Amino acid sequence: MKTLTGKTLIERRWAMLIAIALLMRALYVFYHISASEPGIRIGTFAIFTGDTESYLLPVENFIDHGSYKPDYRLPGVGIPYWLFRLAMDPQASRDGLVVFQWLLSGVSVYLLALITLRWSGSERASWAVYGLFLLSAYSSWYDASISSDSLSVTVLIIQIYIMQLAMDRQRIPLVVLAGLLLTWLVFLRPVCAALVAPAAYLLFRHWKGGRVWRTALLFLLPFAVIDGAWAVRNWRVNGQFNPLTNEGVMPVYVTDGRWWEVMKFMQCWGGDYIWWNPGTTMRWFGVWKGGGNMDDEGRKAEPPPPYAYVPAYNEDSLRLVADDVRLLATRTLSTTDSLATAVSIATRLQRYSEEYKKDAPFNYHIMSRIRMLKNMLAQNGTESLVIKPFAAMPLWEKGWKLMQIALFLFSLIMGSAAMIVMRWMPQNEGTTFRKWVPWFTAFTILIYPFVFRMCEWRYLVMIFPLLLMMAVMLCDGLWERLRPSPGPKT
Repeated sequence: MKTLTGKTLIERRWAMLIAIALLMRALYVFYHISASEPGIRIGTFAIFTGDTESYLLPVENFIDHGSYKPDYRLPGVGIPYWLFRLAMDPQASRDGLVVFQWLLSGVSVYLLALITLRWSGSERASWAVYGLFLLSAYSSWYDASISSDSLSVTVLIIQIYIMQLAMDRQRIPLVVLAGLLLTWLVFLRPVCAALVAPAAYLLFRHWKGGRVWRTALLFLLPFAVIDGAWAVRNWRVNGQFNPLTNEGVMPVYVTDGRWWEVMKFMQCWGGDYIWWNPGTTMRWFGVWKGGGNMDDEGRKAEPPPPYAYVPAYNEDSLRLVADDVRLLATRTLSTTDSLATAVSIATRLQRYSEEYKKDAPFNYHIMSRIRMLKNMLAQNGTESLVIKPFAAMPLWEKGWKLMQIALFLFSLIMGSAAMIVMRWMPQNEGTTFRKWVPWFTAFTILIYPFVFRMCEWRYLVMIFPLLLMMAVMLCDGLWERLRPSPGPKT
């Protein structure tokens, strides 16, 4: 497969295409702002999320007191925000961070199209990826949010583009830049640390410029230096060797919350513990956040299914736990009674969890993980976009939402199929695509439900563009195989 030549229309019109992408991404930013409640806006463009404080507060403490605390989050978002804070006040810096995310988001639309052109050799496929990713709001919806979601998408796309470019041009500076971008991705999504060594091995195997060991080590150098410095800092501050997060898989503000024991119990049997998704079993237990009007704060949610029970407890037992959780949330109890109720909830759920592990080992070890995967994949891609009933939407908004559903399902279904067959598709010969991207995508999908028993919908946000690209390439390849060959000239 030839490298990019600059002769195709999509390569020549780069300025116009990036400008169009920036305009569309700006429209989605303003749409997100207009559809959000005023109380979660923390700037002209910036929107507060449940994780925002954990990204920004450490930077503010570092500026004011010289201490990066709380330090659960790696500073993948914090460093760009800190750079804005060097010149601006907090609100302007939050808006500056959103503008930065918007710029990278627009550029990433074009880069994904170039990656498709490089890997498929099909200008038709690259235009399709550009147009579909341009229209999709599944990942770009987060451009206005202060979190790691928007940056993780764009940094991944840029990293893949630079890594392929480095291999095509055999340029060591580009190799180092690719390693630096992958390091940034790890500091945005710590699970990506597991991909650093495979990426270096891939570079080692396919580098054609000689001195392959030196090239692979230079690729690893940014991660070794930056993450090493982070680990040393954590040792000095916390007395622990933590090369990634400092509080484990979940931060203290979650593990200290009333939902932690409920969540751990539900993970035993594969229940949907996401407390901000209306209708989930977690909300049936009385743990909810946002959209409370859609399911009466979880009271309309279905109780745990039959496979969630063992002889040690029944639905009435769990309903008593749910009643106590709701009672605790009213804050009407005295301090003594509140503490006693919290201990009672935790004690019962811990006992139920242990009984479940003992009496339902197959469900616990195998089926719970499969159900977590189902919980993560069983979405239409628009649940987090505009949180209001479909019937209450105007006609144009219904049409927009249906389009987003179609784009997501196409990407998920066809992209998942492409992960399996892409290895044998001829379009990606001569590239790192057939090994790196399908494996990266599969790893990111499976790591959360199967290793961590976690199932948030937004875990698919980072790899959504890769699913979309693979889906288009699969369809393009099938079209080439199945379309009628031109008849003989007369």
